[in-house]
Amino acid sequence: MSDIKFQGWTPIPNTGRGTASIIWSCAATIFLTTWAAHHPMPRLARFVRSIMLPEYQTFHAIDLLIGSLKLRNIIRVRPGWRDWKLCQAFHSTYTYDDFAGPKIVAHKQYCKVSPSTFVDLVKTSKILRSDAPSLDDIYNRTGSDRLAKTLTVFQVLWFLANVAWRLATKRHLSLLEVLTIAYVVCGLSVYVALFSCPQVVKEPSIVAASGTLGTTSMASTLPTSLELDGQNSHMLWVMMGSVCASVYLAAWNYPFNSPMARWLWRGSSMAMLPLTVLQRRIEQQATRIDNKYLPWKTWVAWEFVLFSLAVPRLILIGVGFWALERMPSDVYDNPQWESYIGHFWS
Repeated sequence: MSDIKFQGWTPIPNTGRGTASIIWSCAATIFLTTWAAHHPMPRLARFVRSIMLPEYQTFHAIDLLIGSLKLRNIIRVRPGWRDWKLCQAFHSTYTYDDFAGPKIVAHKQYCKVSPSTFVDLVKTSKILRSDAPSLDDIYNRTGSDRLAKTLTVFQVLWFLANVAWRLATKRHLSLLEVLTIAYVVCGLSVYVALFSCPQVVKEPSIVAASGTLGTTSMASTLPTSLELDGQNSHMLWVMMGSVCASVYLAAWNYPFNSPMARWLWRGSSMAMLPLTVLQRRIEQQATRIDNKYLPWKTWVAWEFVLFSLAVPRLILIGVGFWALERMPSDVYDNPQWESYIGHFWS
């Protein structure tokens, strides 16, 4: 490390990049990948949580994808439902706000149904394929944020191109860029998982049903839950936490600006994996406190460990900004794209 040249806060030069441009690039990338990835109506609440816990948004998105795939596969075995698409299954799986998912009308009464009840109504032929929401109907009732997604794609590609160039030429990244890589990985995972998912639902789909609404299928034929079971859910959560922790640990030998910053970064990075494992275990034990499964105990356990996970990340973010006062000078080198593109005109 003795032969590494360090540089303090650097104004934005005419050519190249300065400290402020690094902050802006990372902030814009994190904001766009986190904001544009969310489809549900309560986007602001999920956005704030995802800033502190990027692995949480990925876990939620993959869980929703798996549930929608289960719903689609169950319904597709019914006669006439073979063309039921994943987008339609996503629409029927929405259960977290009043506008999402289908509403059933029978005897001039409206009611919002759960995914399991929707499956039951399809199995008992109380909902016909012709009455179910079509793709065109779903698209007409959902919003589209194409501008945000277009900006996100360009910003992420530009950011990743810069990171790839620095790694290929053995130049240093700033710690803020290391943090941003974890957000990009999680954001892209959410984008892929929810690629077929309708965006913000403006109004519910009204579906006509015949007969009396109620569960009439055999209980064993209905899905008890479209969510992942305990063991698979735990493995998915740990995997996402491990991905983020691995990105941070990759900067283990980074030339930090002080010994305290080095150990704060290393300690916080190492603490994230056991806290991720502990979170699911505490949640599972909280639901077994008594036979009543008191919801407040589960909520307290969940929020406590999520807060514990947020603390190391806040420390990492703080160290990332602290490191700006003294970074390797090659952090400010600008990519020489012509070395890749070539001088075709010569």
